[in-house]
Amino acid sequence: MSSLPAIQAAGQSGKILPETVKNLATWLGASLPAWAVESIDELVDKGAWDELNNRFYRDLEFGTGGIRGRTIAHLPTTAETGTPVGQGTPAHAAIGSNILNDFTLTRATIGLFRYTKKYLLESGRAEVPSLVIAHDVRHFSRHFCELAASAWTKLGGNAYIFEGPRSTPQLSFSVRYLKAHAGVVITASHNPPHDNGFKAYFEDGAQVVAPHDKGIVNEVNAVPLTDLAAFLDKDLARVVTLGRPADDAYLGVATKAAIDPSVFRKTKLKLAFTNIHGTGGVMSVPLLIDAGAEVHEVKEQSAFDARFPTVKSPNPENAEALSLAMKLAEAEDLDVVLATDPDCDRMGVSVRGTDGKQHLLTGNQIGALLAEYRLTKLKELGLIPAAGSDRVAIIKTFVTTSLQDAIGRGHGVKVINTLTGFKWIAAKIKGYEDKLKEALLVNEGIALDYDKTPFDSRVKLLQEHSTFYAFG
Repeated sequence: MSSLPAIQAAGQSGKILPETVKNLATWLGASLPAWAVESIDELVDKGAWDELNNRFYRDLEFGTGGIRGRTIAHLPTTAETGTPVGQGTPAHAAIGSNILNDFTLTRATIGLFRYTKKYLLESGRAEVPSLVIAHDVRHFSRHFCELAASAWTKLGGNAYIFEGPRSTPQLSFSVRYLKAHAGVVITASHNPPHDNGFKAYFEDGAQVVAPHDKGIVNEVNAVPLTDLAAFLDKDLARVVTLGRPADDAYLGVATKAAIDPSVFRKTKLKLAFTNIHGTGGVMSVPLLIDAGAEVHEVKEQSAFDARFPTVKSPNPENAEALSLAMKLAEAEDLDVVLATDPDCDRMGVSVRGTDGKQHLLTGNQIGALLAEYRLTKLKELGLIPAAGSDRVAIIKTFVTTSLQDAIGRGHGVKVINTLTGFKWIAAKIKGYEDKLKEALLVNEGIALDYDKTPFDSRVKLLQEHSTFYAFG
């Protein structure tokens, strides 16, 4: 608390915000570890008031999808940096109420557990709350994964983690496959390397929606800082590490989602694949090879790397992020480029044009191609009537291209629009999956999992390309 008088004086002189003073006083009074107190003292001694404002002017907000924020501050302290490990990961995530760190992540985990336990009790289900956690390759991702799993088991629940980085869609699938009550992905998607996040899922494998979203937020906000100390030391004794069977289950379902597996071998499809240093190659590459595609990985981007050093942004929808893959495709005369972001919930695609060059597709183009291919093949196989059926639906968001509405009308199937965000599509799927007996189409794929860009979309997109390639 030695820094508190200087902090209060800075507040009185207007150097820091009143809310910053309040939050700093709360945190300094919460029995913080020595390194955290040293970090605050260092910033106060340096007069780094802007940095303290950035870190403490508010609590990191737990929104409907979870929390996301910096883990490495603009001005890291000596104690935070410590001896960096791996790819330059500091010894500690930065201290701050507006930072994703051990404290804010543990608070989120406790709140999610308490809501899940309350939900089960109110539903008359005498079950132990269970949680599946996946993580990407970012700074602190594995540590946060283990910390959340440890906290969940200390609270009395069952926690499952993977052997290494796994994708967001695989987490979504695994929640349902393992019949867990909740799921978490430690990821900040394609945000900058200094960010990370805590994305929450419920027992249907989808990101939380009403009424669970507000209930979880309320529980997280009710967790006092003083409750966290007992959970900051990891204990993995009761945490279950999922082995190869969990991966095989996911691959097995994805393989079965292929409508016409023979098309790859018939056309000898050749493609470039890049995971842009993220999780995408873990499952995508073996699936595509097993399907019969000739896969050329971008070696410069295949290794996990929290820094994403070969791109400005690891967003596969940006041409810059695909530049190495597109160069490889043009040099090797490959047909398609596939790219995934760090947690593999976003896909980028380019295709070879008649000019021999690679051309990047937009998300709307990819979605329209998937919808057209899926409906055409289902009709060819006799799985839906040639004239269509009101028991088949494309589910899309209002902001997705109206071309999909036209595709649906042309094939005689329903088109259902939802609010923006895949969680709303997932909610529709959950409502309809027991009612629609023939088929259910989603903008990014079928209900293999309940998160955007389902894994099998990559298979179906390549099947479509192979089909069009074979028949001109």
